[in-house]
Amino acid sequence: MKAGQMLKSRHFWKSILAEFLAVLLLIVIGCSSCKDEYLKPNTVRISLGFGFTIAILVGAISHISGGHLNPAVSLGLFIARRCEFLRFIFYSIAQVAGAIVGAAILKGIHGKVIGTTEPSVSSAQGFAVELIITFVLVFVVLACTDSKRSDSPGPVPLIVGLTIISCHLFAVDVTGAAMNPARAIGPALIASKWGGHWIYWAGSLLGGVLSAIMYEYIFASDSSVQKLRAAIPLKKKAAIEPKESDEKSKEGNNENLEENKVELQAVNIEE
Repeated sequence: MKAGQMLKSRHFWKSILAEFLAVLLLIVIGCSSCKDEYLKPNTVRISLGFGFTIAILVGAISHISGGHLNPAVSLGLFIARRCEFLRFIFYSIAQVAGAIVGAAILKGIHGKVIGTTEPSVSSAQGFAVELIITFVLVFVVLACTDSKRSDSPGPVPLIVGLTIISCHLFAVDVTGAAMNPARAIGPALIASKWGGHWIYWAGSLLGGVLSAIMYEYIFASDSSVQKLRAAIPLKKKAAIEPKESDEKSKEGNNENLEENKVELQAVNIEE
């Protein structure tokens, strides 16, 4: 769909609203699981809270917007050519806006901001952790929504939710397991707490990009060497053009040889 047609589409704006609302609810409900009267986060409760919330929300809006709920997922789907650039931009804006509004509502409910993320390790380690868990999440999303796979992956929302639970169990004590720039920036903005915040953007977005490239060109049902070469047309042209010129020069030389042979035959006949 062209950009002009997309902007005029009622369904397009409905899908943006769905992403906004879903991320808002993700922050309000998911981050509420981070509350603990003894100031000690419960890893299992947080993991289950976010996993089940995302599974429910993805199931609720997947038929409207695809159920991205995450700029890193939207970016991965764009890289995999399953999401238009304009949709990726508008979805990301809606997701970030939903997270900010959700964090503000959460503060109004509890009297303080809950669910801020801050790495308990070095920035490099936190970056690596966010990259890894986002890589896993985007890979699972791409694999489960691959329309060309021959088998049925099962209920996608449940699988995505279980992935979120697994990644939280691994990383919630390390970085807070955001794996979602929108989920990180909402509480951070309302609480004005920016410690190590860049890792939740750089790590998550890079993880999404790497996951999309690897799945699309190596593991996808229709992956092939030709498909990978098509993604880098400049190198392909550089490799082909000299061969084409060589072939043309060879053809020209062959034509000259044939003309010379004909002339020699004509001279022999005259003699």
